[in-house]
Amino acid sequence: MFYRDYVWIKGKPQGRENPPGQQLDTTSRYKIVRDPYGKRHSVELYKDGKFQGIIYDSHLFDFRLCVSKMESSWQKIDAELVDHHPASLIRDQDDRTIAEERYIFAHGLCTECHIHYPGGPLVAVQKMFYEGASEEPSAVALFDQHFKPVGIKIFGSEAPEKGFTCTYESWDMTDEAALEKLDALFKETLPKGDR
Repeated sequence: MFYRDYVWIKGKPQGRENPPGQQLDTTSRYKIVRDPYGKRHSVELYKDGKFQGIIYDSHLFDFRLCVSKMESSWQKIDAELVDHHPASLIRDQDDRTIAEERYIFAHGLCTECHIHYPGGPLVAVQKMFYEGASEEPSAVALFDQHFKPVGIKIFGSEAPEKGFTCTYESWDMTDEAALEKLDALFKETLPKGDR
């Protein structure tokens, strides 16, 4: 089925026809594809009825793994520079390389992490927000390759000696509170257009 827009809820894409308060490109349509068992999800982009590309495929990188409350045993291994940016490989508990991260720095702080399928296409972008002179991010947001928000985490410190802890987390991008927080923290760093 084709939709005018889509939104992320708990790491899964959900199609929608009339998103509240948005003017949409009427030539673009999104096709949300799921296998019969709900194990694989993908989002395809069509313009004027013609296939333009795949925006997301859980076979390459599954956003649902980021939502899980279960401890994941991912391992980060430093890799060689990629396009002059520091990079890491991410391996899962089976020692399988599942992602390549490329880091973008500004003023000595990591402000973006581009997540690629190993040796392949961009699958997501993680943006970090810093408050004041802190070297720890105050917020981290995950976006798909079309900069549609997937999730947000906000960090704070109840007691400075204990370090930063997650004080807010949302993986439901229909939640108005989450969207307001995303807009307040990341609006200036995102491309213009509908989100």
